[in-house]
Amino acid sequence: MPAPIRLTVVFSRGMSLRGWQQAGILDRELALYQRLRAHLDQLTFVTYGGADEQALAAAVPGAHVLCNRWRLPANVYSVLAPVLHGAALLGTTHVRTNQLNGAWMAARIARQTK
Repeated sequence: MPAPIRLTVVFSRGMSLRGWQQAGILDRELALYQRLRAHLDQLTFVTYGGADEQALAAAVPGAHVLCNRWRLPANVYSVLAPVLHGAALLGTTHVRTNQLNGAWMAARIARQTK
């Protein structure tokens, strides 16, 4: 039996599901995760958006959203998010980011959860 896959997707610094929606790419970007969801034990998005992010992620059933509910500046959130969301990130087996601009947080999460 294959090991469980618990994927955490880290958004580019400053980006959110709302930002994807405003750019007209939300459906395209979420389509990948809709297809992958059946093969994942857990899917988590770490975004820079606010509390409305979970509603936007509804297109991917079972996806969890960890957002910047503290409304911290993007640079501060990128450093603190792995700690602020530490408990929710436990068990992450794979970390992905779309852009190099999100890699700092993704690398910290990967080190923290292995």
